[in-house]
Amino acid sequence: MSGNNLYYIYIDTKIKGAIQQLVSYFQTHIFNADDCIYVLCKYYPDFYQYPESLFRKHNIPFKWVKKRSDLNLIEGKVVFYLFNAQSNCGVTAQRALTHIFVTHGESHKLASVKPILRIYDFVISSGQVGIDRLLKANIFSPMEVENSKIILMGNTFIGQNDYEFDATSNYLLYAPTWEGGVPEENYSSVDYAAAELIANIARDHQINNIIIQPHPNLGHRDSSYVVVFQNMLLNLEKAGLTIYVKKSHVSWKEKWMFFNKNIHLKNASSQKVRFALVDLSAMEVQLYAKKIPVGVFCHRNIQNLFIPKFLKHDYVFDFQGHDLALNVKDNTHLAHVNERKLNYFIGYHDAKLEHLNFADRIRWLCSYCSALKYEKLRQCFEQY
Repeated sequence: MSGNNLYYIYIDTKIKGAIQQLVSYFQTHIFNADDCIYVLCKYYPDFYQYPESLFRKHNIPFKWVKKRSDLNLIEGKVVFYLFNAQSNCGVTAQRALTHIFVTHGESHKLASVKPILRIYDFVISSGQVGIDRLLKANIFSPMEVENSKIILMGNTFIGQNDYEFDATSNYLLYAPTWEGGVPEENYSSVDYAAAELIANIARDHQINNIIIQPHPNLGHRDSSYVVVFQNMLLNLEKAGLTIYVKKSHVSWKEKWMFFNKNIHLKNASSQKVRFALVDLSAMEVQLYAKKIPVGVFCHRNIQNLFIPKFLKHDYVFDFQGHDLALNVKDNTHLAHVNERKLNYFIGYHDAKLEHLNFADRIRWLCSYCSALKYEKLRQCFEQY
């Protein structure tokens, strides 16, 4: 195989949205076929066709992992992980490799502070927010942070979007997350109460157009969320709003349901928005990185979130007897992005990284982490 052959990517999932997120990293040139030896994909007889078709379509080198011998990897290389899975532990046991958890976005969800993060050599964060969150959750110690256990890579792995800020735009964006893999990690605002809140916000700001980007996994665990989402669209349309839904696949049922309505199941003609309304999800940081003002939905029953003290005034929810609230206290909240907060979310381990393209950032990351790991090993051997 030609190219630099720097790293592997390991993924164990049966969720289509997870495969799509991995492919998006290749589409945006964060990962590329010249540097990637293989995407090592856990084989499931009832799921393999979907990832294989996407990998082939986008010329992504891949290899199925069916047995232990399929993980006979080249020593000295890097393995990247986007999602936590039990089988990750078997791969990280190969200590002649450097294991880096890059995540598939930056958020305050509990998935961002799982104890399993300790199995990796290095964990990536977009900025100081990730360090503080992991310290607050007691996943890593201050000494580990000081020894570069967490590497700041700015906007590299937060995910990309097509939106731009325009203070005069007549569009707002609503980007709800999915219902989560387990009920305890459900941060989705897909609820009839959300439609009412969105309509009120749009009216207050004299906005007539709503761009809605649902999470690709919506309805994966609980299909009822798809029905509620469809009815939300109808309720927003009844409120006199024009709806544009960003959706990769549209069913015939949806086409019939929204026929002759101001609900368009395609991208809006304009991607310039005045502000966005999101859930606790990776979309929040994505939009901050574009300097788009953001309001966040939260459920009353969400507890045990490890939100750093730096942000304690940004997530104040007034439920007023309801189960869902938005942290928007007044119109000025959605007028601009605080530069101090932006710098808290987006930062770099090395200042030069901000000026490198994505592919070069990954090459730097491979070189830096491999050298740092083996220097630590050398020091251990000398000490003992």
